[in-house]
Amino acid sequence: MASPLKTPLKLIIDSDPGIDDYHAITMALSYPNVQLLGITIVTGNTSLVNGVRNIHYLLHALSRKDVPVFRGADRALDGNQKYAPHVHGEDGFGNATKDKRIDLDLLCDEPAPVALVRLARENRGELVIAAIGPLTNIFLAHRLDPEFSRNLKCLYIMGGDCTVPRFNTLSIGIEFNFACDALAASRVLEEFQTTIRIVTFELTCMAAIPFATIDNEILPLARDSNNSKARLFAEVTQYLIDFLKTPKTNRELSSDFNSCDTVCMACVLDESVIEEKRQVYACVEPYGKFAAGHMISDWHDHFKRKPNVEIITNINKEKFLELFRQQHDFFSNLPRVGSSGNYTTDRCVEIAPTRLCASMPWNMTIYPNHLGHTLPEDADNHLSYFLPLVKIKCSKFIQYFLCSVHTPVCTTVPILSALKPCRALCEESRDGCESEMKRFGYPWPLKFRCDEFPTNEPCVSAPTKNHNSELLLSRGIEDLDVSCSDQYRTISNDFNYKFDHKPNCGMPCNHSLFVTTQVDYIRQYVGVLSILCLLSTLFTIMTYSIDLSRYRYPERPILFLSICYFALACAYVGGFVNYYYGSSIVCNPENFSLLRDTRFLVQGTHNRLCVLTFLLIYYFGMASMIWWVILTLTWFLAAGLKWGHEAIESQSAYFHLASWGIPACLSVILISKRSIEGDYLTGVCYTGLTEPNVQLGFIIVPICTLLFVGLCFLLGGFISVFKIRTVMKHEGTKTDKLERFMVRIGAFSVVYIVPQLILIICLFYEQYNYFYWLQTWKHEKYFCSNATHCQLNENRKFRPRYELFMIKYTCMLAIGIISSGWVLNGKTMASWRIFFSRQRRSSGSELL
Repeated sequence: MASPLKTPLKLIIDSDPGIDDYHAITMALSYPNVQLLGITIVTGNTSLVNGVRNIHYLLHALSRKDVPVFRGADRALDGNQKYAPHVHGEDGFGNATKDKRIDLDLLCDEPAPVALVRLARENRGELVIAAIGPLTNIFLAHRLDPEFSRNLKCLYIMGGDCTVPRFNTLSIGIEFNFACDALAASRVLEEFQTTIRIVTFELTCMAAIPFATIDNEILPLARDSNNSKARLFAEVTQYLIDFLKTPKTNRELSSDFNSCDTVCMACVLDESVIEEKRQVYACVEPYGKFAAGHMISDWHDHFKRKPNVEIITNINKEKFLELFRQQHDFFSNLPRVGSSGNYTTDRCVEIAPTRLCASMPWNMTIYPNHLGHTLPEDADNHLSYFLPLVKIKCSKFIQYFLCSVHTPVCTTVPILSALKPCRALCEESRDGCESEMKRFGYPWPLKFRCDEFPTNEPCVSAPTKNHNSELLLSRGIEDLDVSCSDQYRTISNDFNYKFDHKPNCGMPCNHSLFVTTQVDYIRQYVGVLSILCLLSTLFTIMTYSIDLSRYRYPERPILFLSICYFALACAYVGGFVNYYYGSSIVCNPENFSLLRDTRFLVQGTHNRLCVLTFLLIYYFGMASMIWWVILTLTWFLAAGLKWGHEAIESQSAYFHLASWGIPACLSVILISKRSIEGDYLTGVCYTGLTEPNVQLGFIIVPICTLLFVGLCFLLGGFISVFKIRTVMKHEGTKTDKLERFMVRIGAFSVVYIVPQLILIICLFYEQYNYFYWLQTWKHEKYFCSNATHCQLNENRKFRPRYELFMIKYTCMLAIGIISSGWVLNGKTMASWRIFFSRQRRSSGSELL
């Protein structure tokens, strides 16, 4: 069998679930490194209702409830419906699901064409579609979004005829998928602008499996097996076998077992199966009583048209048969050339969610295990005898030990093998549980002899109790390879890039924690906010500048606070504009990549624009916090201690020293630590984005401290003002002016405090979840050079909510946006009228 894909294959299967569709989908689900994003259903072999039921029946049987199902077209574009019950049974699955009650819990509300468009946008340039049914859904998605085909990496089609020279193609007839919706097939071939590879019906006939192999090897094992997938194969497939063996079946093409869609899926999963393919121009007759759906392949360039498809004309039958055998667990029991009949795997396999060890921190295993079990069912049966030890918790490590023996960690370093538990893990488990076993008359099993487990080589060690609850491997395996895979590796230089504590590694700009559509949306949203902040603060600054004498302490700090937010908004506007010119502020050129094909997010101080935006945001952001504290301090001095304007202004030198000096010290420390990183969401650089400790020490702690100090001054000032107001009312003095001033100070304080509190909540949310986001990203993007270091169970995958990041950026800019509210009053309007009248008078005097 071919080696697993080096990079994950992002796949969607568009299916009309019949018997050969069952074979194809099972092959995809059992193949390594395939990320099946969904299955879309179309009418073809059976009705849409039956198709939805069949897919749920299959996914439930294989314990793959992580695969979403989307309902598509229930008829062709011309309104006709063509089924094939004589081939696939009345239900499409050989009557296996006909009278069964099936839970449709995986069915999504989103229509299949809409889902196809969305997934293609979210995985632009990476998505492969295997269209093994009529092309109705594919065409509708193309009509919904003209960019749909350009967003795909490749479209594989099982359909068409007139391709293989050894057949008399004119007498073959028309292939079923194209005949079901000839118009859709015609438009897809003519209009798609992506790589199209076609597996034709004649080619599938050439790859048919001999009935002797089916009857003498596969079916007997399937019927007698305790394996649920094996029995499912026999249950579904028998109807197709009986049809192909009937005398009425056309024997010109093949006298063997032909599973058409499986041939197409084999080409999708392993391109080495393809031995020959030719680029030709091909078209489909969309109309006609006799020729609708007929594909014409211009082998000799009669039409003088540019080739639009790649037609696969020959495959490696041995590799295809190997893939077909290994799509089910029981197939691997069949004897192979050059090997004994013993079951072995040459790849890591995923632990199904229904297995007893599915909750362990690793999700890939290999068989046979350390006890010689060749099937997961046998391993679970043996493990079940020891479950009482787990329930009584005789040792806190007993479950880890038992699972590391029965469902071992699969490692590829230094060779593909099952990782053994460490001797210390065995001894700790035995010390706690051996006495309990002896109480019931059972000795510690000889197969669990601890002296047979390693101490100085790679092994599974006891987990430590930490926030990530990860499995810790012994130092032996960590020393072998702790780096990232080549696609995330940077060139060795003086910049000392690192990511997730791995040297010379980086995060790609276009493969961050968020999908491209989310990044685009947040960029535009932050861009609009920053422009509003820029305009608002500019108005506030200009208002102060035309009438500076009107705004004295304690109100003067609002001017400097607005200046700070003006500088901060300039940085965000710069990042927003730079996004449309290549994001050079936060992204390095491709020559930083080891493979010279990836742009990484900037780290450190080598990019001057990055450092500049960092200083504008961090320095002035911290300065604005201090100026708010100074605003509350001056308010307290004026209201609580009865300081006058002149007395407060005499201390302004200290105010400026604190507000500009403290952020400068913090900024210098961060620059010296090189703790500056590109933020691809906003197009600017900041700190603490991938270093939670830096975020905690240089952002969260200062904000919380300054907010607490400011609240203390604010509260003290309000208490004093309320006392003054009480005295004035008691003396009969009017308090209207004082009350208006109190309302203004209170309102401005509240609108400042609330966003800051929400910002702190968002930052703590990042602190708590960043590790889980990173682990999920590393697992899905195959970050680790050693795949075992990035293993993750499905139930432990967490992704960030981009809405919360939008709230965070809103809170960071909200104060600047509302700063103009302080100066929006009648006096401001009067000041501007006086200013413009002076300008007109000065202009008039110059003319005279």
